[in-house]
Amino acid sequence: MKRILLFAIALCIGFMGVAQERTVFSKDLLKQSVLKEVVKPIDRVDYEVTQSYAPIKDFKSVVLLGDEVELLDTQYDLQTNQLLSNRLMTWPDGTITAVATMGLETPPSSPDRGTGYNYFDGNDWQEKPTERIEPDRCGWPNIAAWGAEGEIVVSHIANTAGDVGLYISRRPVRGEGEWETFTFISDIAGVDPTWPRIVTSGENNEYLHVFYNTYNGYGAMTAATLYARSSDGGTTWDVKDVMLEGMGEDSYVGISADDYALASRGNTVVLLGASAWFDMFMMKSTDNGDTWEKTVIWQHPFPMFDIQTQFLEDTLYAVGNSAELTIDKYGNCHVVYSCSRILRNEENQPGYYSTFPYYDGIGYWNESMEAPIPTPEEVPSWANYPEYYTLDPDYLYEELNVLIGWVQDVNGDGEINYVEVASGEFPFAIYRELGVSTMPTLTITDDDVIAVAYSSVTEGYATSDNRYNYRHNWVTFSPDLGNTWGTSLGEETFIDLQEGELFHIFDECIYGQFAPNNSSESDHFDFMYNADDKPGVFLDEDEQTIPTTNRMIYNKISKDEVVGVIDINNETENSLVVSNCYPNPTHGTTTLTISLRDAGSVALEIYNLTGQKVMEIPATKMAKGVNTITFDASALNSGVYFYTVTAGTESISKKMIVE
Repeated sequence: MKRILLFAIALCIGFMGVAQERTVFSKDLLKQSVLKEVVKPIDRVDYEVTQSYAPIKDFKSVVLLGDEVELLDTQYDLQTNQLLSNRLMTWPDGTITAVATMGLETPPSSPDRGTGYNYFDGNDWQEKPTERIEPDRCGWPNIAAWGAEGEIVVSHIANTAGDVGLYISRRPVRGEGEWETFTFISDIAGVDPTWPRIVTSGENNEYLHVFYNTYNGYGAMTAATLYARSSDGGTTWDVKDVMLEGMGEDSYVGISADDYALASRGNTVVLLGASAWFDMFMMKSTDNGDTWEKTVIWQHPFPMFDIQTQFLEDTLYAVGNSAELTIDKYGNCHVVYSCSRILRNEENQPGYYSTFPYYDGIGYWNESMEAPIPTPEEVPSWANYPEYYTLDPDYLYEELNVLIGWVQDVNGDGEINYVEVASGEFPFAIYRELGVSTMPTLTITDDDVIAVAYSSVTEGYATSDNRYNYRHNWVTFSPDLGNTWGTSLGEETFIDLQEGELFHIFDECIYGQFAPNNSSESDHFDFMYNADDKPGVFLDEDEQTIPTTNRMIYNKISKDEVVGVIDINNETENSLVVSNCYPNPTHGTTTLTISLRDAGSVALEIYNLTGQKVMEIPATKMAKGVNTITFDASALNSGVYFYTVTAGTESISKKMIVE
């Protein structure tokens, strides 16, 4: 009866958005914790298989509701340990390429595991793949442009022969021809390049950038992440096995599997590091990898924390082991991350910690904001360490206004209603990525629209045995480069991608990822995610007794569905919105965005700390919507300044630091 009721509800509600004030779980639920272990990640090939599973030969063929297509199937279901690799790419001509780790035989070992590849030629997707593109077992693929029309895939080798290194597969024309595959091996003894991240940069995608984990210990570090660069598609390397300054043993105990994500645009390349156990930081190069600059976005209270030997003196609000970044047309970085709460005290054995699964929220940061994220001035009376509360969702929401996503109160009754479970259990699967809302992803168009998606446990959708609530993909947006978010703009600002879709009534939807759609003319966002009927990861033995088919699904998300419900120019309360300038601090040019409800004249004045005007940009006519001002501050002396933007009778002042 319950299954029938859910189908009836789906037929009635259809695809729609909701706008909800943030709903917080009860204090009793927030206190509930679960013990987890931080172990050295390994990519095993020797799983004990207690049953024999026949290879999948016959794939189900269905017509998905909406603009969705199944790209590939896999029974090997772990796509990442934490942050995702770059698996989806939209090309300027509208073609799309997608990759994922695919294993169809004998899980969990999946001897046929490798890169599943699919291609959209502008009209149709290819048939689902049945074979990997590499010659031997591998995983964790990334895809990037190579040259004018080609493509390149990098994955790590994990076979029973014990071979080490990365597979590089490339072809000069995307979607066509045979793959040329060869290996990348480190020149450093004991380093086994694993869990890679790749992008390409330059005018013709000529620079290939690869970051990879050492897999084994590196110097004093438990594991490290190294960098390599090639200008000929991996045939030769002008940079190889390099440790970037600020990522070594003087900064961190270790950087492990998938603790990082990578993005590029033009000549800019940015690596994001994020974990509950060290800083959230980025390494940025604006010259195709010649030089790098580090920015700490969130500073971990224990800079060299070792979970094997150290303890926290209080519960800590930290990054929930999932985050992603992208780069806007001005070359500035935008980051989304999940929030979690953890505890590691004397009661925990070495390597173990407690996490509080009901803590919830998706945070946002960009280069116009202060870094590191400022510590709150006030914390609960019992708290002795304010720095432990920097990523407290309440603080991010109420004080900094940068909490942009959270679990949704679908039925609007002021509560989150999940299935009832026994004491000590949770009504949802707990992943390596911590939190009720987690696995965030984002993309930015050239008309300054940011779309953000995240996986969130959703009320009203439960497994057939009423044991778990399912996760759905939820989407929100900013129409003005992160200055304001859909959460403050009115109706229908959170979209449930699976709501009303009969095909997804019994689906756990995770590992969502946007492709970097940059065209302002595009009428949609390209999105890929994982769906299966059993919450959790079979590889982690998370409440699953048999493997299940995981479907990698492409979703063409209409821009009108996400952004068209709000006219930012008419619905914003303020007629003038001004961003922080970025970069800030600056020693040269810096940029700020200005959002106008109505067209008008806008002027910019810059003052020093004594109130003396030191620079002025005369009033200029600007259109309603988002406008940009870039100015050169290199002639100013080092110090603190204030810039004032005036539009009509309204003025806004903000701080700028010149180095």
